[in-house]
Amino acid sequence: MVHTIKLVRNSLHDLGVLLDQDGNQIERSYVEELEKLQSEEGLRAGNELKRAHIQSHALKMKVNLAVQLISASVATAIEFADQDLNLPQFKGSKVLDDDKVNPSLHGIYL
Repeated sequence: MVHTIKLVRNSLHDLGVLLDQDGNQIERSYVEELEKLQSEEGLRAGNELKRAHIQSHALKMKVNLAVQLISASVATAIEFADQDLNLPQFKGSKVLDDDKVNPSLHGIYL
């Protein structure tokens, strides 16, 4: 299971976009924008996302970074930035429905 999570994170990092089972795009840019927003504001929206998660290529063996990157808390923060804060850089993002997500990847964002 751990290996699968790292593969998802590494693929997202390398490709920038993944597709879910329905062909919806899962975009790295939303995570990058969230990290940028949190760094600029000096606050975190209930998640552990830091620059190390974005620049994880050198740390690609760190399971905790992979798990935190695709966590429900990161997905919820992206959803909050889009729906409640109406920030344009998060427009079009959405969280995958629970019935479409492997429990190990719960929270992944589109």
